[in-house]
Amino acid sequence: MAERVGFSKTIEAEWLHQAAELSIQGISREDASKTLTDIIGQRLSNASDVRTARAILLRTWFDNEPAILERAKAIYNIVSPAERIAIHWSLLLTQYPIFGDLCDVMGNLFSFRDEVTSKQIKEKIYEMRGESGTLIASLSKNLKTMRNLGTLSASTKLSVYAVQKSGIR
Repeated sequence: MAERVGFSKTIEAEWLHQAAELSIQGISREDASKTLTDIIGQRLSNASDVRTARAILLRTWFDNEPAILERAKAIYNIVSPAERIAIHWSLLLTQYPIFGDLCDVMGNLFSFRDEVTSKQIKEKIYEMRGESGTLIASLSKNLKTMRNLGTLSASTKLSVYAVQKSGIR
């Protein structure tokens, strides 16, 4: 089986929160899948897009590394909202290698400038991994998800990003 590079649908923070709550409550994966389908279906109309987004959420909050997932579930409801985003982030890092690569690349780019373009990010990722159709499709979805999680802000210019400070110390 080919390596899962990244996710191919933009994920909303609200969906991650819902998946977390279902997992923490001990809801079965099957029942969580049905609930998430309904929740995602309120925003997405294409059945294939709903299935893909649901699979990402289930992989993140139900199919993750057991020790990491148990720790995430144990602390999720006792931390601040910003720290909940960090928990989602950590779980995404364990499941989607490109997410971690994006963090590395953007961390390096942001250490030299306040804003970076999607073109700069993509060039660095292509240097690391090569250019493939799967990777090209995945990058924009991962970047939009980072924006949805409140860690990147979009500039007034198209495809230009800045770091959004979270308040986590």
